[in-house]
Amino acid sequence: MASAPLQVLQSGLMDRLPQGAELPHELNPAAIHRLPEALRLDYLDAFGSAIHAVFLLAASIMVLA
Repeated sequence: MASAPLQVLQSGLMDRLPQGAELPHELNPAAIHRLPEALRLDYLDAFGSAIHAVFLLAASIMVLA
């Protein structure tokens, strides 16, 4: 189940990245901060979408519990 947010993040990034753009292998806060602004904003947008998916999943589980 932990891979679902990662899949949402990866698919969101692939949809937003310009052709030929590459992300660093390690995406820690410092690496994200060093990304070009447009790429950083796309990454943060995709990350926000992934977090939203995690929230919806967790909220659904809480309702059922």
